Amino acid sequence: MADTVSDKKGGGLIGRVVGIVLVLVALAILLALGTWQMERLAWKEGLLASIAERRAAPPADLAVIEALAKAGEDVDYRTVRVTGTYINSKERHFFATYEGRTGYYVYTPLQLTDGQIVLVNRGFVSFERKEPEMRKQGQLTGEQTVTGLSLRQADGEAVLGRARQ
Repeated sequence: MADTVSDKKGGGLIGRVVGIVLVLVALAILLALGTWQMERLAWKEGLLASIAERRAAPPADLAVIEALAKAGEDVDYRTVRVTGTYINSKERHFFATYEGRTGYYVYTPLQLTDGQIVLVNRGFVSFERKEPEMRKQGQLTGEQTVTGLSLRQADGEAVLGRARQ
């Protein structure tokens, strides 16, 4: 009987050592994750400050944005102004929700005077107003000047987000 008690005490020491090692490993993992989160927070705050600065800048011409993109610089969220004619017959609708309502974001190609085409996010419309006939006042014709935020998609196509007439 004395042998079994001493075996339990020996096992207890090994159990404590394993427990301490596991606690130290868990602590190291938690410290690493906390450090990573703090670094990520600093990166995110810097990104948001950069976006706010770009949004407040005066609008640039599309040529300036294109030159920045060709130089490998980030062009997202830079204010840009373009002039062209909407191709209303080619608008596209992307299903979305906005303030609890279902509907669509309407993207309309804007053909510039040099022939380039830029997609313009014209905004959200409710489900019932998807068809152009239901929003004739939004079917602008003739030359339009649009100011918005430049976004470059993965395929390199330019899109104006949150455009204003």
